[in-house]
Amino acid sequence: MLEFTMRHPLERARLNSWKKPNFTPIEAGVWCSNSYLFQKVMSDVEDNRLCTYIYSVSCSLVAEILMIFGYSNNAWLVLADPDSSKQFLRGLNDDCFKSDTIQCVPWTTHSTDHTPFPDPFQNVTSPNAAMYIALYTARTLLIIQFLWFTFCIVCCCNVKAEQLARQHERRVVYFCAAGVLLFALLFLIIVITRFTGSLMSSTPQNFERGLGSGFWLFAGGGTFFFILSVFFAFREHISTFLLKFRSHQSLPHNEMVSMPT
Repeated sequence: MLEFTMRHPLERARLNSWKKPNFTPIEAGVWCSNSYLFQKVMSDVEDNRLCTYIYSVSCSLVAEILMIFGYSNNAWLVLADPDSSKQFLRGLNDDCFKSDTIQCVPWTTHSTDHTPFPDPFQNVTSPNAAMYIALYTARTLLIIQFLWFTFCIVCCCNVKAEQLARQHERRVVYFCAAGVLLFALLFLIIVITRFTGSLMSSTPQNFERGLGSGFWLFAGGGTFFFILSVFFAFREHISTFLLKFRSHQSLPHNEMVSMPT
């Protein structure tokens, strides 16, 4: 005993470290239970984050496909003859005449004052400024969607990238909000052009104007799945915000208190 007490403190600590912990059966059970619960909670959190980004990547992929097909589809604005199958289609970059086959020419053809379309589509007008704004807005949205799709894949496959994204979460939210605003701007431009713009210098009275499949693929399907992808990525924060907003609205006006700064 005297020899043990005279040992160096580090030596005594080394010898004591080999002793079994003095746990009672109850304490040992509680410790094991807490350890298991902690591991289970952490595993559930990681699985939840993984599923979140998997859903987000899936929706973003669908949005990317729809937007590419919609951009390449020239049926954004449609001018149709109800008495025949002839249609004039205005897309982004090109104008087309559709009957049994489709014949397309680029917008630059209008600068030559010669349109190779049959009657009565020979007097179609050149695209106005709104269509050019829609063109560049659509191109910007394709870039934003591609960057968002890449971001979701990287965060889904790399834990460090996901942690870095959470540190700059506000900037990511602003980036997504800019995309949503551009989708809304594009939608308004095309809809307003459909009702106020003129595709022909003199349009026959029986001709019908409408929005084509290219527009609905890009501005309809692309917008929906882009927003759904963003929702899956930030659904926890959106749910928390909505709960706080509802709890704030449920209070009577005379019980409203200012939030601490």
